[in-house]
Amino acid sequence: MKELRIKTMREYKRIIELDKRISNLNTNVDGRDYYVYRVYDIKLNQYYYGSRIRARETIESDFWYYGTSSSKKHEIIDNPTRFRLKIIKILDSAKEMIILESYLHKFFNVKNHINFWNKSNQLPWGFNTSGNATVRIDGKIKNIPIAGVTYKQSEWVGATEGTFNVKDEFGNISRSTNTNENYLNGLLVGICSENKHTNKTKEKMRTWRLANKSICSQEGEKNSQFGTKWVINCTTGEVKKVSKAILSTILANGWRLGRK
Repeated sequence: MKELRIKTMREYKRIIELDKRISNLNTNVDGRDYYVYRVYDIKLNQYYYGSRIRARETIESDFWYYGTSSSKKHEIIDNPTRFRLKIIKILDSAKEMIILESYLHKFFNVKNHINFWNKSNQLPWGFNTSGNATVRIDGKIKNIPIAGVTYKQSEWVGATEGTFNVKDEFGNISRSTNTNENYLNGLLVGICSENKHTNKTKEKMRTWRLANKSICSQEGEKNSQFGTKWVINCTTGEVKKVSKAILSTILANGWRLGRK
């Protein structure tokens, strides 16, 4: 399949101006590249057009991450030689990145095309959170770039750290801290507190596990971690699980071993 080429600056500017709402997106964040990529599945003869925001030094070192769903990402991890990655264009802002991606999606109508595994067509005013993290700083929830100074130097915690699921009198579920006034007054009830097993049920569960030890075993291939390793990106701090078959390649491209 031939790559779509934007032939003139006039045409490119026309694409950029498709929707003024895109101007509200972040632009020119230091240490990051905005780019559109294509993944090709050799076996199925299928393509995927997407976009990412990454630290510049890692832009082409982790192609096994790309895909539209967890199942596809697992296929890429397990069969890296079956897929080909191509960086279509590196851009200066999220605005340009999303516009170009949406243009490609519209041109090929990827949502309905038999040779694409994209599930939907990107819109030019779409919101993209790639390369960002949702954190809490000074009690306020913020979305900040992982490669930015704020993420690396500020004191922050995960947006949901120290919170738990609760339910109000109408059955609405939300998250709360143990210092929330409504939680302390009993207006919000922790969901887990309603689902405790009785001693009789616990005994039945223990008896069943002992009688079916071979079924419950998580040793060897039955363990969900079998054949994989956790790694951490030395630049961005990103953590992910990868196949041991490609571990040496990953460690040579800016990653280190994470938890066991």
